[in-house]
Amino acid sequence: MRKERFHKFIQIIAILLTAVMVVLIFLAWRKGLFSNREVLETMLREAGVWAPLCFVLLQITQVVLPILPGGVSCAAGVLVFGPLEGFLYNYGGIAIGSIICIVSAIAGDSSQDLKTGYLLGSTPRKQQIGELIGVVAAALAIGVTLYLLD
Repeated sequence: MRKERFHKFIQIIAILLTAVMVVLIFLAWRKGLFSNREVLETMLREAGVWAPLCFVLLQITQVVLPILPGGVSCAAGVLVFGPLEGFLYNYGGIAIGSIICIVSAIAGDSSQDLKTGYLLGSTPRKQQIGELIGVVAAALAIGVTLYLLD
């Protein structure tokens, strides 16, 4: 009973956060934040000390939900924060967004594998061991290939 309430709570929080994100993206789109570099620069300058966090969150959103051309935000970051800090904020936001995308893809793949394994009578432990072997084998194959191509 307690576990069900927790899962329901998590679902409600996820739905609320998704709704808030959709509203914020819509409002930003209406202001021209995603299509006009000057509007983006003005918003970042007005954010004050919160500007770096806002910019990194914008970069993360730009990677996860590709609603903004990357050149607009990258140029704005360099113009607002300078070349070094702009590069670091751009790189950090894009890296975090990429990690979120990769984790989401792997989670979806793993859930499908677990469902298929359950239907075939396998255990989650054996499936995870198989997943780990596959990931390590792929990493080694790619590493060796890149080394040989160098």
